[in-house]
Amino acid sequence: MILIIETVKELMETLMKEIQALEEELKKQDSVQEVKKQLEIINQELESFNLYLVKRKTDKLRKDIRWFTKERAYPYLSDRYYANQQQNVPDRQF
Repeated sequence: MILIIETVKELMETLMKEIQALEEELKKQDSVQEVKKQLEIINQELESFNLYLVKRKTDKLRKDIRWFTKERAYPYLSDRYYANQQQNVPDRQF
């Protein structure tokens, strides 16, 4: 009878150890899943920020292209053209 009780105690101890090991493994898996979720959120935020930066850069390039074409193709529309024209006017002598 005592032998049966001791074997049952040993079995209970081994089962408790296995249960604790399984619980720790589940906690690790849960933490891994939480980290994966956080990484996905960070990745989405980075993608949206990258899209924002690309949009800003393209807007700046678009403005630069407009300025360049305005200066080169239609110089009389620019303020610099009029400033240069006023500077290049010779003094009239009577």
